[in-house]
Amino acid sequence: MMEKKWVTVLGSFVADLAFRTNRIPVWGETLMGNEFKLGPGGKGSNQAVAAARAGGRVSFISKLGPDPFGDMARALYKSEGIDTQFLFTTQSATGAAAIIIDAHKGENAIIVVPGACFEVTAEEVDQARALIAGSAIFVAQLELPLPVVEHGLTLAHSLGVPTILNPRPLRRCQRASTGTSTTSRPMSRRPPRSPAFRSRPSPTPRRPPMRSLPAACRTPSSPWARRESS
Repeated sequence: MMEKKWVTVLGSFVADLAFRTNRIPVWGETLMGNEFKLGPGGKGSNQAVAAARAGGRVSFISKLGPDPFGDMARALYKSEGIDTQFLFTTQSATGAAAIIIDAHKGENAIIVVPGACFEVTAEEVDQARALIAGSAIFVAQLELPLPVVEHGLTLAHSLGVPTILNPRPLRRCQRASTGTSTTSRPMSRRPPRSPAFRSRPSPTPRRPPMRSLPAACRTPSSPWARRESS
């Protein structure tokens, strides 16, 4: 039986700290909350876990700190069977996100401090060249430094590997597209996650407008390019 090709994800891990309250506080106000939960998060990590749970052979490229949040991630990937040979370590703290959830409206406000994962370098991505070359798909988001994301996508393209870019969080790109065929997909639903991230009641997912991606991030084959050329 032929061995499955890799699903390689280049992305972020942050620990999600979710606070549920009856309403979002205003500046200078302190409220008593209803519930607190801590769990794994980060767009890249969530995609890796979702792909593994769907039956994929997944490898995750990122960076963690030597702390309890980093240990949470390592334990998660071990339990999900995710390859971590290119999960690097730094002395900086693992990132975290503060999520304040309105218990009645299901809306939230989020602050993300990326921490260790923002120290992933292009040279470290290059170390995974053989892995990427043997991948069925290469997945990235915009929660890492943009030059590193661009480098990873360019490397995958040069190796003939299809790529998917989740263009979130929306950020301004500094350089124009190279014209390669990355598929950009805004994702309105999150993959399976810890209960720390579920808001009750769940709001109706709102798909972002098709023209929300900055022009410098678009490729000729992207949905945005097709829409504007029609």
